[in-house]
Amino acid sequence: MDIPIVIRWIFLGLFVFGLFMLMLSVNRFRRGGLSGRPDAAWEIADQGASLLFAAAMVAGSWTLAVYSLLLAGPVMIAKHARSYLRHRRAPAA
Repeated sequence: MDIPIVIRWIFLGLFVFGLFMLMLSVNRFRRGGLSGRPDAAWEIADQGASLLFAAAMVAGSWTLAVYSLLLAGPVMIAKHARSYLRHRRAPAA
């Protein structure tokens, strides 16, 4: 089963946007203090997994797309779990 060319162009645009977002995440990681680095590291992992999925769709590789989703799932779960726990522990204002 082949991916239509229109879908590939859409994912190419998402790939370029993902590269830009990855650069922003790396800059945030480099500038952040010790308290902000773990969150920025999870953001880099999330952007990298999403970038891998977009690259797989542009290349038309279903195998790589499935593996990238298997990588992205735990990364997103861990990132959102950290965010949930941090906001849960924060005192109410």
